[in-house]
Amino acid sequence: MGKSFHACAVKTLGEFRVFVLNSLVTFYAKCGSMEDSLHLFCELPGKGIVSWNAVICGFAQNGRGEDAVNFYERMRNTGLRPNSVTLLCSSWVCNHAGLVNKGNWVLEGINRRLPGPFKYGTGGISWATYPRFRS
Repeated sequence: MGKSFHACAVKTLGEFRVFVLNSLVTFYAKCGSMEDSLHLFCELPGKGIVSWNAVICGFAQNGRGEDAVNFYERMRNTGLRPNSVTLLCSSWVCNHAGLVNKGNWVLEGINRRLPGPFKYGTGGISWATYPRFRS
């Protein structure tokens, strides 16, 4: 059904804008088809934080923790700064995949990159949420 929707969108819209492609990247990831999601991601012109988040969260939702963290690192290497969605999803997947060292690295980055309400221990993300990261 998803591929039918995609085909219908191609016929109707012709050329896609970034927000439509980001929606399709997320759509395929949520359907469990990371290959299709990655294919669309690679075709995206001017990938922004929403594009990267769609793939990172897609890997997380599909139980592919190492891939999610690797994609997070790739995103950081492009110079993009993570937002709260990126950091929440990345730290969540590290906890669930047992990637303690990577999780600590992600959570430490929160303290350096985000303003007060998003820092761990002061709001949205808490060390207590991630028991595997405690010493």
